[in-house]
Amino acid sequence: MMPKHDPEFNSRSVHSLDGKARLIVPTRLRIQTGEIEERIGFWLTRGPNNCITLHTPDGWAQIKGRLKDDELPFLTDKRRAFNRLFFSDANYCPCDPQGRLTIPTDLKAYAKIDKEVILVGAGSYAEIWDVKLWQQYYERESPRYDELLNELRNDAETLPQTSRPAEAGQTTTS
Repeated sequence: MMPKHDPEFNSRSVHSLDGKARLIVPTRLRIQTGEIEERIGFWLTRGPNNCITLHTPDGWAQIKGRLKDDELPFLTDKRRAFNRLFFSDANYCPCDPQGRLTIPTDLKAYAKIDKEVILVGAGSYAEIWDVKLWQQYYERESPRYDELLNELRNDAETLPQTSRPAEAGQTTTS
């Protein structure tokens, strides 16, 4: 089944949590994901670098599917540890009628969030960061942008030809 909405999470915006640790999800994001129309809510879990990742239900299903596709995922210590941490911290968080979602206490502590957060687009998902931690991360990693781009380009060039998407204007043959 194809997802009804295929959101692209872009840009970033700063928000203040209210006294109940609720984040107002931007209207444009709620429209783009179908949350306003269908009241779908979001999945939150721990992300890298002490952020929280935010996924649509369709995006979450894709992640679960990819992680479950591994044969016998419980056989390696690394996989067990990752699955335990990733899935045990996962929470489905519906939005209330005002578009607010409550950030669970354990995730708020993990992400070292006080009151100010920044919602950061990351392509197929979004990240919720403490503003100060994001600023530190951004200042540290931003100068490496060209280096990271080149590394990703080099990684893409090593993929088998059939695994790479066709470039604009280029046709593929079977």
